[in-house]
Amino acid sequence: MLSPLLGSAPAPARMFDFSTDRMTLSLLALIDSGSSITCIPYNLITGLSLVPIGSGPVDTARSLFSKETDIYRVNIDFFGVIFRNFPVYRFEKDFALIGRDILNKYYLQLNGPTMNFHCDATVG
Repeated sequence: MLSPLLGSAPAPARMFDFSTDRMTLSLLALIDSGSSITCIPYNLITGLSLVPIGSGPVDTARSLFSKETDIYRVNIDFFGVIFRNFPVYRFEKDFALIGRDILNKYYLQLNGPTMNFHCDATVG
């Protein structure tokens, strides 16, 4: 599947559906093997009227310190596999991150020169 450009360098990303029992919203999400957690932006949190279930520390590549952030539960349609009530962290960007908490369950192949990636969601 073709990866849209995300940020200053091309990165593997695609539209994913995030939902509650009442509503579904689609949002561009970066396939981020460098992130151990899945994160969603504030505009998705408010759009789905999510309520925090707790908080937890988040480390970023640009920060020397962990930052405490809210945790929410949301359904994620990941290549046809629905992760129900999956814990996600608040993210300060306008796109989501799909982290290794989901990616480690599947075979993911990135072809940088052609800017394509493939995920076999039937493996997990």
